[in-house]
Amino acid sequence: MVTVTYNAGINQLDEDSLMIDKNDTSTVDAFEKKRRGRPPTGNALTSAQKQAAKRDRDFRKLCTDLSGVNLNSLSITAIFEQLPWAITKGRVDSVTLLTNELINRAKKIAKYNADLKKKHK
Repeated sequence: MVTVTYNAGINQLDEDSLMIDKNDTSTVDAFEKKRRGRPPTGNALTSAQKQAAKRDRDFRKLCTDLSGVNLNSLSITAIFEQLPWAITKGRVDSVTLLTNELINRAKKIAKYNADLKKKHK
C-alpha cells in the first residue's frame, strides 16, 4: 500500500508508508527502477572473439588483392599473418608492400620514442 500525501501542490510518496513484503517473490514490484540502455541479448562477443573476427576479416581482405587495401587500417598482427601466405604464393608485390608498411611503422615508432626522450630530458 502506498500513501500519497499532497503537500503544497506537490505529490510525494511517504517512504514510511510503503508496505513491501520482503518474502514475496511472485509479485512484480511496482516501483522497480527501469533499466537504462540497450537490453542485453546474450549474443555479445568477448574481446578475444572480436579481435579474432577482425584478424579474419583483414586476412580475407588481403588474400584477394592488396591494390585497394589501406594498409594503415590493418593491425600489425594481420600484416604478419599475411606475409607467409604472400611468400608461398610468390606474390613479390604483396611481400614488398607489406614489408614496406612494417618498415614505415617501425620508423614512426622510432621517431616517436626519440621525441619522447628529447621531451623528458
